[in-house]
Amino acid sequence: MPIIGYFIILILIAAEIYEFIVDKINDRYIEKVADNPPARALRVYSSEELKKSGEYHKDKSRIGHYESLIHGIIFFALLLFGVFQWFSAEIFYTYNSEYLRALIFFTFYQLLFALIGLPFDIYETFVIEKKYEFNKTTPALFVKDMILGGTISYIIFVIILFVVIKLIQSAGTYWYLYAACAVFLFSLFMMYLYPVVIAPLFNKFQPLENKELESEIFKLADKADFPVKNILQMDASKRSTHSNAYFTGFGKNKRIVLFDTLLNNHTQKEIINILAHEIGHYKLGHLKKMLFFMFISVFVSFFLVGILINNEFIYHALGFEKSIFTGLFIISVILSPIGKVFEPVSSFFSRKHEYEADNFAVKLTGERDTMADTLVHLHKDNLSFPLPHPLYVKIHYSHPPLLKRIEHLSTGA
Repeated sequence: MPIIGYFIILILIAAEIYEFIVDKINDRYIEKVADNPPARALRVYSSEELKKSGEYHKDKSRIGHYESLIHGIIFFALLLFGVFQWFSAEIFYTYNSEYLRALIFFTFYQLLFALIGLPFDIYETFVIEKKYEFNKTTPALFVKDMILGGTISYIIFVIILFVVIKLIQSAGTYWYLYAACAVFLFSLFMMYLYPVVIAPLFNKFQPLENKELESEIFKLADKADFPVKNILQMDASKRSTHSNAYFTGFGKNKRIVLFDTLLNNHTQKEIINILAHEIGHYKLGHLKKMLFFMFISVFVSFFLVGILINNEFIYHALGFEKSIFTGLFIISVILSPIGKVFEPVSSFFSRKHEYEADNFAVKLTGERDTMADTLVHLHKDNLSFPLPHPLYVKIHYSHPPLLKRIEHLSTGA
């Protein structure tokens, strides 16, 4: 491998080290806050709740660090010692089809790192989540989810890979534009298909049993001029005690899905406030903005691939044979740090949308204090730490921390 290849790998390793340092800064900050909580934190959490939330974060963070470390060591070792290069060359000289080459290479790559991550998933589910009384998943259900989820993800990957490679081969100079449109439209199709076809493979959905709550939800939706076709409850409790709710569908075919854990652990007023917040995202155009930025992100990614995939330098630098599948792999590796650069921008707008949706919910329900209490209850239920490090929030948090959201509500902004 030429010296420039080692320099590229050094940059990639530096990006991983940067990520680790930011994580450790947050970990130590949370530990410090949990041990010596400020008065504003004690207004929403007791010292015992802060301690338990901090411990949960520490356990999750620790296993995440171990997984990232093992993943990184194996990945960079395979790259530095030429294993990826050797394997891709064997495929290149054995098969003539670019699609078959790509399918074999990326299938083995995904399978390898899925196996590496499996022990960590098992530990997180059956040790950490069980320790904090969240896990309800049985080993049989875990295996079923893993096989079924992996199979569905693989089918989607196979379809996208086929379309992208065929477009690279036959769509001419502007293939990246067609590829971006195709992937984006396929993503929209999957958003429509998921709640109707895929989600029922994992969970049972049924009409909401609490008819009084159902009536209140329809009233809320009517008040917001938000069309809702169905209100369903989902048996989330067979896997976890974590609670949530989400909306699916487009146009007049929207449906609301409530986790049974949410129904069991929260009052009717709290659930109404949660849904008012979610309606706010729709009414304020956040979904459309998210889809727009998603398309831009997909387009820019394919545009960069279009620029680099025929560049001899990237293949020479890392010691790969020039081919579509090796180009896709190399470019995905080289461009991976760029995502870290743009993540703070994406996180900023996401947090902004959360504040706006909170304000919308308060205006819709007229219950500012109930909204604040609901947020506190949700965070406590999920052991979310209310006061992470500000730097970590700016980089990674798609939702504002609890204390920031409470303070924002209290100002009436």
